[in-house]
Amino acid sequence: MGDIQERFDALRPWYTRFTVDGKHYGGDASYDDDARVALFYAWFARPATILELGSLEGGHSVQLAAPGFVERLVGVEARAGNIARAKLAAELLGRGNIEFRQADLERALLDPFGAFDAVFCGGLLYHLMRPWHLLEEVGKVTDQFFLDTQVSATEDATFEGYVGCWYAEQPDQPTRHTDTDTLSGLSDASFWLTLPCLVDTLRRIGFVVKEQRLTENWDGYGPRVQLGLIRT
Repeated sequence: MGDIQERFDALRPWYTRFTVDGKHYGGDASYDDDARVALFYAWFARPATILELGSLEGGHSVQLAAPGFVERLVGVEARAGNIARAKLAAELLGRGNIEFRQADLERALLDPFGAFDAVFCGGLLYHLMRPWHLLEEVGKVTDQFFLDTQVSATEDATFEGYVGCWYAEQPDQPTRHTDTDTLSGLSDASFWLTLPCLVDTLRRIGFVVKEQRLTENWDGYGPRVQLGLIRT
């Protein structure tokens, strides 16, 4: 296995903090006991197969895959560096039921990954220029969908018939398109849907809102919503 600290150091820089045998490794952001994972299981009970969209460094992945009833979790992530870090965390924490796949979720088709009892998407949708594409793909692979995303508080712009606002993706970050930048989207800008437009889009795809939690001003970025959705 090698020295754990050396293995983490070899994959720097890290954003996510992991706890292995009581010792912290990686970055500063911990996903231990994340409220979104708790909501996911409160709303969708015991899914045996889970598709996670935007797995980053695996912080949510290792939490989602922890219950004994989870047989398979597929984490999809765009950046190879993030996947390498996520694989290390999953290995060291004994999550043999996780597999990671690389894909640009701005354009990817989800059918090739198979069908899933539930899909978890936490903190990704608002990094996409055309988020409706991913929502349509989700509707092809599951009947249960957990979505956590920023939404637009204004109707400043209309893009391809959708209403919301534009958001610049880390405009001052020179490494934005590289593996050393772990948090921003791949496009130069993202389009944030208003909550009514988001719900209408999901309804058109076939999802209805089963559960909803809204924070009016999340960390200074405006409204953020968690939705528990089922296909009718």
